[in-house]
Amino acid sequence: MVEIVMLLGVFVLATAVAKYRGRKGPVFGAAAVMAYFAGIVIGPILIAILTGNPLQESNQDPVVWRVLIDEYYRTLLICGLGASLLVMVVTLLLPRPVGYSGQRPTSHIPYSLIGVAAGTSGVVVLSWTKGSFLGAMWGFAMIAVAGSCFNLARRKKARSGEVALSTDNRPPVLFLRSFRTDLIPAGSRTLGLSQYLIFHPNYWRAQSGGNVLTLGELLQADVETHIGPFIALGDPNDYLPGPGPAKVYRANENWRDAFAGIAKKSQAIIVVEGRTEGLTWELSYLRSSVPPEKIFFVTHPLGRRTSQYWEDTRNAAREADIELPASDPGPGAVLAFNRTWMTSQIVTGAKTGVEYVSGLRKHLSATGSTVIAVLPDEQIAG
Repeated sequence: MVEIVMLLGVFVLATAVAKYRGRKGPVFGAAAVMAYFAGIVIGPILIAILTGNPLQESNQDPVVWRVLIDEYYRTLLICGLGASLLVMVVTLLLPRPVGYSGQRPTSHIPYSLIGVAAGTSGVVVLSWTKGSFLGAMWGFAMIAVAGSCFNLARRKKARSGEVALSTDNRPPVLFLRSFRTDLIPAGSRTLGLSQYLIFHPNYWRAQSGGNVLTLGELLQADVETHIGPFIALGDPNDYLPGPGPAKVYRANENWRDAFAGIAKKSQAIIVVEGRTEGLTWELSYLRSSVPPEKIFFVTHPLGRRTSQYWEDTRNAAREADIELPASDPGPGAVLAFNRTWMTSQIVTGAKTGVEYVSGLRKHLSATGSTVIAVLPDEQIAG
């Protein structure tokens, strides 16, 4: 009964904290409850690793056995509550989402400073509490918080779409995707030897998944280097600018005008497989207002991709009167159009940004679209 009341309290408190920060309360409440159970499940394993198994050594003495059981029970409860509290702390660190105001999301929270403080405290706790289960849990939790803070600091400094367009005179490359696909891993970032140095921010980034790349991040450097500024509309629910292309944020009532303005002056438009209501409207606009030679459909590289992504893409395109091949082109594919909207697959099995962008650039050059190259073809291909 006590545990049920405790779990209910965790859910209610985490939900309230999330609501206070403008997030979806029940989602964070459920996350806190899951963290509670994760702490209890992981607890016995870490106890056995860090302190041995005193229960097995003392099970001949019923009194000692009972005392140890009580200690384990209290430890597991503390572990579960600590994990739930960690979720709430991270929720408080997240800035409020931008909503539909159309303003670029920002935050005045000094994430880098918090990351340094959390990482340093984690290392100190680990060094001072050797053999302590709770000390180890707290130390590693602080390192995880540090990694998250450094990732947030990197997103906070991301260049805006307006700045990217005003500082680069080349026509932009517009990146269209379902916001849900931003969660699909497409590769990994090379952090170098610094990711193994515990006092370097890259170490904490790697520990918290900061070395995982989305498709937008995978393409970003090569698109910006070899074709033009890489632009995308920002998710109105972003609490900070998302990684990858420079984001343009607009209010809900005028995002279509912003999209049309960028699409008309873009030299290439990359459409990522997936489907949402907004993406369907965008495809309809492209079908009626943009030359087909500028439009490219791309699929995710190997990873969590399934053939259902392509089926959803075909259905969305069909609603916009764009016919795509019935057969799945497979991972890492780029499909282009000719002037009569006939498709051809110009890239197969791409895994890196260079492989994707090389095919895009060659097609744009062959069709006479404007491309201001920074490097010659042979250097790109290599």
